[in-house]
Amino acid sequence: MVAVVGGESIGYLTAVGSARDPAELGLGVAKVWRSHGVGTRLVEAAIAWGRAHDVLKLAVEVFPHNRPTLHLFEKLGFEREGVRRGHYRRRDGALWDVVAYGLPLVRTSTPT
Repeated sequence: MVAVVGGESIGYLTAVGSARDPAELGLGVAKVWRSHGVGTRLVEAAIAWGRAHDVLKLAVEVFPHNRPTLHLFEKLGFEREGVRRGHYRRRDGALWDVVAYGLPLVRTSTPT
């Protein structure tokens, strides 16, 4: 999905998944358009898409220092599922944690 204003792309959201697997989300919004609701509308569209296509769950990873994005996903009902410690290696060699969030879209019973 792409958000466009005046022919210019100002944001995007990718969702890769299926009815069997969670759809992993990727989100980006141009710096000057942040805090204007672009990310909210993109994620809301992804939720609608997921429900319309019987996607099991939406999943996303967010860097813990990215407070606005953490808030965005929490506001839209995503649940914090945990922290992946040292999950990504940066170019400078530093290891960064990510916070994992999920939003189940299809309720299923779990085996006992």
